This record gives sequence, structure tokens and C-alpha cells, in this order.
Amino acid sequence: MRRDLSILLSLILLIGGCGDGGGATLGTLNASTGCGPQAPSRPVFKSSLISKTLFNRYLQFAQEHWPVRGAHAQGVSATVSGNITYENREFSTEGFTGDTTWEPIRFMQVQVVRESDGAVLASGATDLNGDYSMSFTNSGANGVYVRVLSKTEPSLNVHLEVRNNLTQNRLYAVRSYFFNETAVPSPVDFGATVASGSGGAFNILDVLTDASELVSDLQMGTAPPLLKAYWEVGSTDGTCFNSALDAIFLLGKATDTDEYDDDVIVHEYGHFLAEKLSRDDSPGGPHTINDSSQDARLAWSEGWGYFFSSVINKKSFQVDTLGGDPPNHDAFFFDIEGPSFSGEALYSTNELAVAAVLWDIFDDPTDPSITGTQPEPSFDTLILGMSPIWDVFTQALPTASQAKLGAFWEGWIALGKPTVGMDFIFFNRQIEFFEDSFESTDTLPTARKISVGDFEARTLYLSNFRNDEDIVAFDATVNEFYTVETLNLINGADTAIEIFCCDSTYMLVGFSDNRDGQQYPFNCGLNCPPNGFLTLSSQRAFVAVQNGTHYVRVTRSVSAPASAGRFGSYVLRITSP
Repeated sequence: MRRDLSILLSLILLIGGCGDGGGATLGTLNASTGCGPQAPSRPVFKSSLISKTLFNRYLQFAQEHWPVRGAHAQGVSATVSGNITYENREFSTEGFTGDTTWEPIRFMQVQVVRESDGAVLASGATDLNGDYSMSFTNSGANGVYVRVLSKTEPSLNVHLEVRNNLTQNRLYAVRSYFFNETAVPSPVDFGATVASGSGGAFNILDVLTDASELVSDLQMGTAPPLLKAYWEVGSTDGTCFNSALDAIFLLGKATDTDEYDDDVIVHEYGHFLAEKLSRDDSPGGPHTINDSSQDARLAWSEGWGYFFSSVINKKSFQVDTLGGDPPNHDAFFFDIEGPSFSGEALYSTNELAVAAVLWDIFDDPTDPSITGTQPEPSFDTLILGMSPIWDVFTQALPTASQAKLGAFWEGWIALGKPTVGMDFIFFNRQIEFFEDSFESTDTLPTARKISVGDFEARTLYLSNFRNDEDIVAFDATVNEFYTVETLNLINGADTAIEIFCCDSTYMLVGFSDNRDGQQYPFNCGLNCPPNGFLTLSSQRAFVAVQNGTHYVRVTRSVSAPASAGRFGSYVLRITSP
């Protein structure tokens, strides 16, 4: 039978059961996640219209293959084979192009089903090319069909499902025409179309299959855990990963539908992998790629998602489509090579900067399979691939106190990964994971003197990852007013200042944590302070009680909120009116 007819006659189902308890109500999501079930207000799919010509062709086919009602006394054994595909929507950096391609439905569960009572007579799986072959015996009423489910075959090394919503919790299924097992047509090909609504479910599975296969390879054949994705036409639930359910939720609304947004799908899968195989401390919440004062945990989490998505989809840019086909199309896109918004994508507290760093460690500019919109930067000489990044992700980050870019770098060093060229990659994004030039004088007896009115840039970083102490000295005059402060904090710095007097007595005469006097709890959730230039800076004004050398010691605050960086940079300034 010709593919166009068989596809148009494929019936689109939403099924519960299949031995998995489908259709049960699983309850609601935590409201703080931003993901929740949406009860459908109308049938999810409608029957497709068939033209009169195609209908007549179908009747002719049915006369040859339509089953004759009645049961087989001894049972009839047969083998059915064919190919199953789905219709994929093409997109560019401008949105959907209006073109579609047919792609194989790979590694999904396939069943032979008796038409009269829905009994499953055989189960199998499609292969890499979407091909299948199953032998079965029908001892009941004549007539069977083949269907493919939106879940991977359990015996395979990929564990994925796509369901419609939490309330109904139903798998998608696409079925062939039904036929007489005594005259099995060859092949029995069918597919999932865009128009039917089922094509999107199988695109989600196809993209996630690519990601799951790479993870399995990186883990020496060990498959990642089962992931459930929830999506349906019209859904406003998403797009996000919910850690409580180990599930991702994808938008299905007409103005922003994500079932064909490959980059968005894999980004959410990246969050799932961080939760299950690494560590993810992100509080979630709204975020933008040009915010350089983000929670350091969120910046790492989102940056990892963009990076992982680019690795899987073999392109350095990310696209989130909006609207439909031309002319009603649009998209938001950015490149992590370069990156886009280069003047704003700075510091370890920016998600795009984190993605750019990881990409520059990974990418091979000579690989023709990887595409991008930006040229390879001259400073990027590393071609290390995914393996060392994955090692740190799965071996070092799980035991870190918080998952941040600083913790990634600390794990990179601990696992003995290559460091040559890394400084250029970090510095390009103004991420200062290096000691400043004054560390040798950072003790009270050896402190360097600076003049009142001077300022100097320092980093709160030591190569052995111990807590850094930056110490300077200055001459003070009795009864004079002085202000000691930290400014221009970047990379998640949170400073604390101590002032000592005088000469070698080292008597504490002043202290400041946050300049505004506010204290933030470590577990600040969605109410953490931004990592701005001044928010976590320090300032102490005092009157000198005697002449002599005074000392300033700057450290990372012991009261730093979880949102602050592992390290950080700042400017120290001492002034007197």
C-alpha cells in the first residue's frame, strides 16, 4: 500500500493502560515549580478528513485485505513488518520554515493488536531506521492492526515516555489500517503527521533519544533513568523540568509550542540529567540570558542546559520558535559561541557566559557536523570534547557543596583535567579564576602599604581553593575620618572587611559584612540578593583613635547566601574626606 494512503488512514489514539496503569490521576505539582497539569477542555485530537478519491482507493484495498469476521479454530500465525515514521517540522533562526521531513520513529514499542477486542498479540520495537518485524498468532476474531506507542521498548538501552497530561497520563499511539492475518500486506508502513498532533510527541522522543544515547555512551553503556515528558496540543503547562516528578513539561499553545523545538527539549533534559546524575541547586524562577547578576546556582544550571542542548543538536546556537509557519513565524535565538550579547554575557553569574565557557572547552571548529552563526574565537585553542566535562559533571559536582561554575572548576582540577588554555576561555568572559598578584604579601606582618585615596582590584581566589585573605596596610592620622569599602563585586563575590590598629598590636577597630547592614539567610530560595556590584559589598567608616599603621583584611563572608559565587573579584578603596 502506498505511504500517502496508509498515513492518511492511520488512526491517532491516546491510550491508557498497556500494563502501565495509564489513565490514573497522579495529582498536582508544587505550585512553586511553575509546572502543573492542565485538564483538557476538548478532545485532544480530531479525526482527519479523507478525500473521496482516497476513500475509494481505501475501499478497493479493503476488499482485498479486510478481515472476514469470525474466530480461527486453531489460530493463524503470521509475520508483519514495515516502517514507521513521523513528520518533522523544519526551523531556522527565524522560526518554522513551513517545510517538513519524514524521520524514522526509532526504538519505540510496537504491538500487533486484535481489532475486535484490543488484545495485544505481539510486542516488539522499531530499529534505528524505524523498521519493525513481529510474528504473532491470532486465535480470536479476524482482523489485526499494528500500533506504535510513545514509549521506548523496555528491553532497550533508552528509557523514555511521552504522555499527554498528569490527569489522564495517557501515552500517544499511532496505528495502521487493520488487515486480515491470512493475507498480511507487505510492508505495513504508516506514520504520525504534524496535522494529527501525534507527530510532535514522536519528535520529542526522537530528540530525547539522541540525548539518551550520548549519555549511555559516556557511561559505558549504562542508560540514564526513565524520563517522562508531558505535552499535548493547547497545553499552557511548561516549559520546565519538575524534579519532584522526574518529568519535563512542554508548551503546546499555538503562539509558543515547543514539541518541535529541539533545543528547548534537550535543554530541559539537561536539567533532568543534572538532577539524576550530578547536582542541581538552582532555585528556578524567571531568568534572562543577558543578566550578569544571577544566582550563581541558576547561572550554572541554565548554562549547562544550553551547552548540553548544543552538543546533542550539533550546533552552537539555540532557537526557540514562536508562532506558526511563514508568514506567521518568529523565533528567539542566540549563539553560545562568541557568544551573542557578548558585552552582557559576563561572569560566572551569567547563564550564557557559563554555556560559552563549556562550549569553548568542548568544541572542535574543524568538525563539519557542527554548525554555528559565529566564527571561532582566536583565544579558543581547546578541543577536549565531552568526556572530561562529563567526568566533572558526574564525579565531582555531586559531592560539591553547591553546583556552580566555581565548583565545576574546582572539580576539574581535582580530577586532573587539562588546564592549559583554560585561563583564556575564562578570562574572555571576565571570569577570574586566578590568584591576584599580591598574594605573597597577604599577612599582617608583611602587608603592603597603599595610599589613602588609592584603590586596587583583587580576587578572592587561591589555587589550592582554600579561603583567601587579602590584606593591605595604610597610614592613618588620629581623629581623621576614613572609609574602607569594597566596590564592583563580580563573579558572585561576597566580601567582609576587618580593620585593625595599630602597628603590630593588631587590635580590631572595625568590621563590615554587607554595606546596607542586611543579612541574608544561606537558604534564601527565590528571595536571594542579586550578585550585583554593590549588593554584597562591604563598607566601614571610622575615626582613627591614634596615629600609625592600620590594616584591612578582606575575606569571603562567612554569612554568604547560597546564591553567591564560590570565588569572586572586587575593588578595594580607602578614602578620607
